[in-house]
Amino acid sequence: PVNATLKGPQMMISDLRSATSGSAAADLPLAENVLLLPGGGIYKLKTNVFRPLPKGTFGLILGHSSVALRGLTIIPGIIDSDYVGEILIMVSTSTTLSLLAGEHIAQTLLLSYHPFLALPNERTGGFGSTGRHIFWEMLIKDSRPVLSLIIQGKNFEGLVDTGADVSVISSQQWPQSTHPLQCQFHNGRSVSVTFYIVNIHINIWGRDLLSPLGAFVTIPPATAQIPRALPLKWLTNTPKWVEQWPLPQMKLEALEQLVQKQFQLGHIEPSTSPWNSPVFVIKKKSGKWRMLTDLREVNKCIEPMGALQLGLPSPALIPQNWSLMVLELRDCFFAIPLKLQDRDKFAFTVPVLNHAQPVKRYQWAVLPQGMTNSPTLCQEFIARSLQSLRQEYPNYILYHCMDDLLLAAPSIAERDEFFLKVHEASRLYTLQIAPEKIQKDFFGMVLEQHRIRPRKLQIRRDHLKTLSDFPKLLGDINWLRLLRNLFSTLEGDTALDSPRTLIPLALQELQFVEHLHASQPISFIIFHTHYSPSGVIAQDKGLIEWVFLPNSFSKKLTTYMDKLAFLIQKSHHRILQLSGYEPHQIVTQLTTAQFNENWQISLASFPGSFSNHYPSSKLIDFLRTNAMISHSPISDVPVKGPTIFIDANKNTAGYWTPESSKVLPHSFSSVQPAELWSIYLVLQDFPQIPINIVSDSPYAVLSCLQLPHVSLPLTLKTAIDKLFYQVQQLLLQRSELIFFTHICAHSALPGPLSFGNATIDALLYPIEAAKQEHLLQHTNSKRQAQNIVHSCSICAPFALLFTSPGKVRGQQANQIWQMDVIYISSFGQQKYVHHTIDTYTHFQWATALHSEKADAVITHLLSCFAVMGLPIELKTDNAPAYQSAKLAHFLSQYHITHTFGIPYNSQGQAIIERANHTLREYLEKIKKGEQERFMKPKDILNKTLLTLNFLNIWSKGNLSAAELHFQGKEEDKKILNTPIWYKDKEKGWIPASLIYLGRGYAFISVNNYRFWTPARLIKI
Repeated sequence: PVNATLKGPQMMISDLRSATSGSAAADLPLAENVLLLPGGGIYKLKTNVFRPLPKGTFGLILGHSSVALRGLTIIPGIIDSDYVGEILIMVSTSTTLSLLAGEHIAQTLLLSYHPFLALPNERTGGFGSTGRHIFWEMLIKDSRPVLSLIIQGKNFEGLVDTGADVSVISSQQWPQSTHPLQCQFHNGRSVSVTFYIVNIHINIWGRDLLSPLGAFVTIPPATAQIPRALPLKWLTNTPKWVEQWPLPQMKLEALEQLVQKQFQLGHIEPSTSPWNSPVFVIKKKSGKWRMLTDLREVNKCIEPMGALQLGLPSPALIPQNWSLMVLELRDCFFAIPLKLQDRDKFAFTVPVLNHAQPVKRYQWAVLPQGMTNSPTLCQEFIARSLQSLRQEYPNYILYHCMDDLLLAAPSIAERDEFFLKVHEASRLYTLQIAPEKIQKDFFGMVLEQHRIRPRKLQIRRDHLKTLSDFPKLLGDINWLRLLRNLFSTLEGDTALDSPRTLIPLALQELQFVEHLHASQPISFIIFHTHYSPSGVIAQDKGLIEWVFLPNSFSKKLTTYMDKLAFLIQKSHHRILQLSGYEPHQIVTQLTTAQFNENWQISLASFPGSFSNHYPSSKLIDFLRTNAMISHSPISDVPVKGPTIFIDANKNTAGYWTPESSKVLPHSFSSVQPAELWSIYLVLQDFPQIPINIVSDSPYAVLSCLQLPHVSLPLTLKTAIDKLFYQVQQLLLQRSELIFFTHICAHSALPGPLSFGNATIDALLYPIEAAKQEHLLQHTNSKRQAQNIVHSCSICAPFALLFTSPGKVRGQQANQIWQMDVIYISSFGQQKYVHHTIDTYTHFQWATALHSEKADAVITHLLSCFAVMGLPIELKTDNAPAYQSAKLAHFLSQYHITHTFGIPYNSQGQAIIERANHTLREYLEKIKKGEQERFMKPKDILNKTLLTLNFLNIWSKGNLSAAELHFQGKEEDKKILNTPIWYKDKEKGWIPASLIYLGRGYAFISVNNYRFWTPARLIKI
């Protein structure tokens, strides 16, 4: 404590006064001001009260009950009748307290003294309870232990030496003598000793002096180290302070009660930490309040720990007939102390209404709920407490998962002995086993002597009527396995009150799982159940654990053979995980000679045997009666029957044979499902004869080869799922074989296959029919043909352009701009360089931005407007950002016309494409300069634009792009509206007006219609 001593007169016990006339005890006043801090142990407080007690009495020190409400504990003590020293008050505190001199916190009660027979070596005249009195003690450190004695009335200091047989006095302090000398301690006790007088500079007190005094050496037991959680790794030491939000009065009162309870239990402690996290309370279903701490900001500062337990332990691996016990640890988080250096990070504040007084702040001393690493620290702490037991009892089973423990031993007596050891080990780590939680179920499975079953034997189905009723049921059943038919009840309408019913396939019998027989080998038995294979880890005596595949796969068409291979891989991994041994045998109806890549991989390096003989068991015989792998009507070789060619395009799909054909329009968004739909048409029209189908679509052919062996989802959500289902049903219903093959499209090879493929192509693209329609109706088939070619993603890049004369360049500044985006990787995050050029003046502007989306395009255009002005027309390619509604709305606000180039053709953007190439060249040149290599990307870009716009000469008039853009050319003014002749394709040479003349091209006006044309078609 921090003391401030007040000098005052000493008091006798007879001077003390009681608080009231009816008090039986006298108050003990404090002699000085004192500040007590929690965690400081036992404090001795002075009273300035001395002298012996009245004759025939002894004193009992008790605390005032009122001080207990302040968190102060008075330790009761006895004042012996022969005590002559100062009376002290021994206290401890759980909170910070300030006590003033003269304050009465304890009292002494005088009682009648009855003497008892004193034992030898018992002390007399001491303070406190009867016990051995220590007259001299010294903590052994660097300094030597020195003891003062009175020899023959003179003070001597000597070195205490328990290794010396005799005591020695320096000849410099005492003359030679062989007579015993009388030695007296300061407490009055004396003994007669014969000293040796030796010429040394120190005195030595040996065992001949210490032994008659009853001296002994005390080595206290080692201080018990309190087990604590592992220290946390902090990403930052900068305090995080999140303000505490106000709470309603009802919740605030509940919070104060919960905080007081946690404080009394030692789970929290007072704090002045610079960290703070909000706290709040919620009401549980029971009506009780629960306190929660919002640690989201604190969790961001903690380095996450990796998982320590990657799965649940299986109780099926416990040998049969062993005795089991399942335990649960009570309030596990609150039993694990945090490291002292981590506690201040989890501080919180209890708010006060209207800021009427300073708030009370606390910090968690144990694992707080909601901390990101609390589960991992909890698992590690419990595992640490059980580590010695695992080494001491290696032949017993001890499963640990979170706060659940499963004990197993060969007999009940051994199990009970093991339980006591676990209980003691847990107690040493401050962990408590909940007596009411000693149970027979472990993670949803009830453990019996010979088998393991789900906790719920019967499932009530009378209340399963809506969507909201099923998730809890499936959560319970899912402990046993994934049930495909039950999962389908969760699909469909998202309304919680939408009706649901159980189909008959969903009412499955619950299966039991047996215990392990340690002496028997483990096998894996595969059952070819409908939709998906299943298996069981088994022994001759029974089943150990079921193994099932996921309810869905990442691959939409996963064949049954692939699923079998995945099931074997999963079971192999699970058996190794459970037992540490390879499976002795795999039992299935198939053989190792299967033409499947995944099947061969699953059996690679398997050391066990492969069998087709199932064990003799009624349960296994029943499971084998389930549906087997579906029969496939697909042949590996061509069959004797018609050959049918199928094909599809964006609008139509169909098939062709020399005898018949069919072409129908479709509504699919892509050609691939349309090709599959054309096969559906064939299967529908030729159900009972062997056929050969030829297609140029690998997707359609591969899908049909796999469809007889795959399990499709029960809920067909998409159009492709429905098409898969329809084709699969037609394939499975066939009694005749069918052969699929793929042919390359447009190969122009000779032979009937290429001819048939070309024929179906011609049916899908009826050019001859279009010619006949034009002769009859004189429709604009030329424009339609061009649209067909341009809409084809393959032909459009190679198609010749048949466009009417249009506006390529502007005839003045800010008439037509072209814009594009180039990527400069050396600019880092600002690699998206938006580039705009004026098609008349070649003035260009570029900005380096973080994105190429519509927002970035608008930012770039605003920069261009500020430098170049507003254009009349803006031309871009067909990128998504340029086609966005946001950009269209922005350009409409400035009355700017937005046009697009031709898809798959860069010639429509030739000016900006050339400018992009020039911009890249100049950027590379400028970056290689001595000064520029350390410049920022935007500075390099601006310097490049300065060179291109203001320093380079591009036009015939020796003008820079900037001068031409802002001033114009005299030549342009001279040739404006010059009369010329223009050669029209139909009318021949006609009069026109020349507006602009370039190198090889001209901008003219014919009857007030302006357009660009090649220079060879004009005469001046």
